[in-house]
Amino acid sequence: MGIKQDIETFLAESGWNSSRLAKTAEVPISSITRLLNGKRPGLNTKTYERIQAVIDAYIPIPPPENPPQDEARA
Repeated sequence: MGIKQDIETFLAESGWNSSRLAKTAEVPISSITRLLNGKRPGLNTKTYERIQAVIDAYIPIPPPENPPQDEARA
């Protein structure tokens, strides 16, 4: 997935808006809105890394499907 799709998915699943994401990532709101509106082909590395860090920090990590069993209880 590209960063545009990552942002769109994150916003849809988290209920956040682009303004909140920009503020949390400490990037200009225009960077996100122009990317989402197709007026910007990509992001510079620093902006990309800041946004990706916020997305990674807020995406819940699903529990393992088969958690290891405690051998003492088995």
